[in-house]
Amino acid sequence: MKALVSAALVAVGLAGGASANDLPTVSIGYFPDIWSGGTVTIAQEMGFFEEAGITAELQRFTAGAPAVAALASGQLNMSYVGLGPMPTIMKGVATLVGFDNVTYSDQVLVQPDSGIETIADLKGQTVMAPRSSGSQILLYLALEQAGLSPDDIEELGGSPATIVSAMISKQAPAAALWSPFNAEISDKANTKILSSGRDFYPDYVWPGMWIANPGFVEDEAELLHRALWALQKATDWRAENRDEAAQMAAKAFDLSPLSVELAIENTEYFTADQIASAFTDGTVDRWMAGVNKQLMLIGNLEEPIPSENFVNGAPYIEAAQNGLPE
Repeated sequence: MKALVSAALVAVGLAGGASANDLPTVSIGYFPDIWSGGTVTIAQEMGFFEEAGITAELQRFTAGAPAVAALASGQLNMSYVGLGPMPTIMKGVATLVGFDNVTYSDQVLVQPDSGIETIADLKGQTVMAPRSSGSQILLYLALEQAGLSPDDIEELGGSPATIVSAMISKQAPAAALWSPFNAEISDKANTKILSSGRDFYPDYVWPGMWIANPGFVEDEAELLHRALWALQKATDWRAENRDEAAQMAAKAFDLSPLSVELAIENTEYFTADQIASAFTDGTVDRWMAGVNKQLMLIGNLEEPIPSENFVNGAPYIEAAQNGLPE
């Protein structure tokens, strides 16, 4: 299987002899994981981009903020993101047009010999978490549930790689991170899990989302439709072939078996029809109400922003219900 290479753009052409240069192009950002990385790998390997009649230019990111910046500057049409950059998205920089998954992979981890047995035991302890991340949100929710506040701990920020190194070398007693980084820590430091996103579901969710440049949504409706259709086909294939899909992503991105196992165990996958229904039955509105609260908890949002200001489910619903345009 062809690996997706960092910073490279992978072009997928139309079946039937047309070259990639003859096709309309959609640039899509993804992360090297079993979620969005897995979805675009499936769409590529199974020929869904080809079938949709587009050239997909796939650009790799490891964090949401750079992906949103690239999208806002016009370098990307679409991208996958988690909770981190949502305050920027919710203010109109991008439009939320689809979902890939809900994951519980964010975890609060502690060293096995730290003497920390519960979240309450974190009082006075150093805890590392990337700023403005879903894992920082989890940490704050867990502290709140235990009757503590962020002022009760010594919180240190840092990149995921920095935190992984600190935990493995036992320079920090506790941290909050997501997969695959927490899997690497658990594998090498035998850490204990104090809390995960699953503890707060369904009141709060950690969704994986597809966003698009607002101009692309408005001016290139057919291209957006075709791209969403290809991603939906990959989503449906994954729902029927979870283990195979995970192994495809593991091979493409050299993921450890433990990180893949943990990701599979802590992810809710949906079919395209289920996601389309979530846009109409109030589920997405409830999720976004929770996201507002999560972002306000870590001080990244001053007041709630209504979901209708930044969510547009119509293109996803149309692609799911009507298939490819004639």
